[in-house]
Amino acid sequence: MKHPFPRHVRIARMVQEVIAPALQRLLPNALITVVHVEVSKDLSSAKIRYALIGASAAVATEKLDEKMSELRTKLAKSMPTKRIPDLIFEPIDNKQDDLKCMAL
Repeated sequence: MKHPFPRHVRIARMVQEVIAPALQRLLPNALITVVHVEVSKDLSSAKIRYALIGASAAVATEKLDEKMSELRTKLAKSMPTKRIPDLIFEPIDNKQDDLKCMAL
């Protein structure tokens, strides 16, 4: 049976469902929201765009880099794929980026 959405889109949704709560626990004093996840068609990388309030992007990036292996382990346990995509985190900085993500 053919799915209505391509596999990389379904994997992106799974990544968002797993990563979003983990990011909120990672920065408890800040509000962090996963806005958009884009997974490459070969499932090798996932670009995670997030909005951040209450902390600087530099602090968030440092924490994400520290916990990258733990985040990938959580993904591996919850995803039905052999390969886990490399995670690339990008903060949304300005209103123009916000509008682009809302359009997606």
